[in-house]
Amino acid sequence: MSLRRIALAIGTVLIATPLAASTDPVDPLTIWGHICTSIDGQGRVSQAWASKAVLPVATCHAPPTGYQSLASVGGGGDARVNLEIGYDADTQRLCFLATGLAAAPVLRVGVGHTLSVRIRNSLHDTGHASQKNCPIDSFGGEGLCFPKPVFGEAPGTDGPFYPLMANEAHMSDGTSNLHVHGLFVSPQACSDEVLDSAIYPANWVGPVGAFPPCQSEPDTLTYTYTLPADHPAGLYWYHTHRHGQAEHQTQMGLAGAIVVEDAGDAWRRAIGVTDEVLVVTDTPKTGCLVGVSCDVVPQDAGVRKRQANAAYARAAARDAAPTSAPVLDPRIDQVDQAGECAQGATTDAGGIELWTLELNGAPVPEDLSGFPPDSEVLSKTMQPGQRQIFRMVNASANSFLAPQLVLSQNGVETVQPLEVFARDGVGLTNAQGRRHFGLFDVAKTQFIVAPAARVEFVVHAPPAGAKLYLETAQVNPGCGGNLYPARRLLLITPAGLPVDPGAEDDSDLLEHTPSLAPYLATLGTTASVQRTLVLAEYGRDFTYGVTKWLTGPPTTAQYDPTQTDFYITEVASTDGEVQPQLTAVKPFVHTPAPQVVVHLHGQQSVTEDWLIENSTLEIHAFHIHQIHFRDVSAASENPDLQPLLDVITVPAAPLIGDVATGYPGAPGWVKLRMTFTTADIGEFVFHCHILEHEDNGMMGKVRVVAD
Repeated sequence: MSLRRIALAIGTVLIATPLAASTDPVDPLTIWGHICTSIDGQGRVSQAWASKAVLPVATCHAPPTGYQSLASVGGGGDARVNLEIGYDADTQRLCFLATGLAAAPVLRVGVGHTLSVRIRNSLHDTGHASQKNCPIDSFGGEGLCFPKPVFGEAPGTDGPFYPLMANEAHMSDGTSNLHVHGLFVSPQACSDEVLDSAIYPANWVGPVGAFPPCQSEPDTLTYTYTLPADHPAGLYWYHTHRHGQAEHQTQMGLAGAIVVEDAGDAWRRAIGVTDEVLVVTDTPKTGCLVGVSCDVVPQDAGVRKRQANAAYARAAARDAAPTSAPVLDPRIDQVDQAGECAQGATTDAGGIELWTLELNGAPVPEDLSGFPPDSEVLSKTMQPGQRQIFRMVNASANSFLAPQLVLSQNGVETVQPLEVFARDGVGLTNAQGRRHFGLFDVAKTQFIVAPAARVEFVVHAPPAGAKLYLETAQVNPGCGGNLYPARRLLLITPAGLPVDPGAEDDSDLLEHTPSLAPYLATLGTTASVQRTLVLAEYGRDFTYGVTKWLTGPPTTAQYDPTQTDFYITEVASTDGEVQPQLTAVKPFVHTPAPQVVVHLHGQQSVTEDWLIENSTLEIHAFHIHQIHFRDVSAASENPDLQPLLDVITVPAAPLIGDVATGYPGAPGWVKLRMTFTTADIGEFVFHCHILEHEDNGMMGKVRVVAD
């Protein structure tokens, strides 16, 4: 379970008195610091920059109260956009502002073309010495706006276990950067580089790194992304990726959609079929740090038979039986995995609900007794006979979704098959690259969309007198996870003049859509290297209690004993690079050494198999930058059952043994096949895309070298 927020209720009490005792007026817009792990060897900005006049902080627009379609920038060719990072003190929102637009625009770029994004950070920096950023640190009422202790670690040998090391403190400093999630572009500077690049607040006076040539000022950086000619057309997205503050900056609004277009998109527009981009985000549930008030009352099973239940957590979306489950590395300590399963220890129900959802910026209503009345649900209309491609990105920091379309007609509600057009930006194809639709019976098996994942599907307007709901069913995270309840996202009703419904099987929507054979040809089929990585999490107090320290453990004044640390550790590889006896289980920290090195050996590409094991009692969302992978967990050769993804849900370990101690059994797992090419040379990251977990250590760095 993600225990951090529950523990924060205690932490807030401990720090309330010293904070309240201060008599100095504090402007939250002017309290900034630097990230503690990035100062070594850094320079400072010139006095001329630090003393020059700065523009006011750009103010975010008020969030919408109803559903809104998102504005777009660009089309089927090159695209250029200027964005500003702004803030609204009343709503605690950050935002990507573009001229004349109320929300982060959908960026549209053609296959084989270039996307250019110039970002200026308008936030002010006048309080560097505080080494903290109150607007970001305290977002959601977490009470984190105080200095975090930093300590030096010197653990010794832990005998039969991997040495455990706790996470460093990562303080919010108001810097930002940009990640274009899923695009097959370079990880080098000025492109999709997230480890070193930083867009500093205006009037920044703290340490800075070396500026890349695309950074004209500390507060302004221009990213240029060149898409290859065989790039798949589909839905991608952009968001901030500064380690330690990615969760809060994304939840506060720094996220938007990207649509890569090809000739098929132009054809569909020509026949009157448009797309509707849906950006789902999450924010902390007001007043919900701990307690039963955070929980959603289960809905009546007789009324909501189609809702998810515990069986869904065990029902992987595979028709073929997977190979036998791997055995968890015995050196990974299992005693404290995921903490206690206090909210449903013998089921998959999960713990408390911590987040509410927004759709295109508008709050998604909730009702503890079921779904809210139609008058409160976000809504849109479609013309009778109209078809649209709904492009849904789960841009939430921490929430899983299970989308389904429910037709309500003559008092009867029926879950419709989901007619999937693409997943994670890549269209569904046969083995030869020819595009097709995939029909998924989501009434029987959930279609899970993990944080950062995308799904594109066809929506037909409901007939006269009927209505169509877009819902997300309840997702069960394992007993150690947080609750993801069912929600009604959007109500669709018919209105206006009828239009041509097109081909009965929607085959006309695929006309002029290029084959993906050129892209598929770049993916190797035989893996030359096998790797095993393990997802783990430990309470900080447990970590320090079992670690054998060379010079004695840090004192309790040097760390937060209620903190949970998250880990992703490579424990085995067939290339001889992993030495288990020297491998430490430690969260991500900014160090020159990568966690994984991929050698091309002078070739254009190499293919590897990564076995991702989950030793915890909650599901996770594995993501790697720059590339897609193929899910080969099952024995099936059906391409629809071996999808190309860039995010995948890793099942939780089954709970066995003593519930109080939380022993898992064999790990949950997925097996992924991925190909690295010369276009990937450089350094990038892989991580859990539950951003709370990423910020607290569940991330690693991969280096691709040409040799």
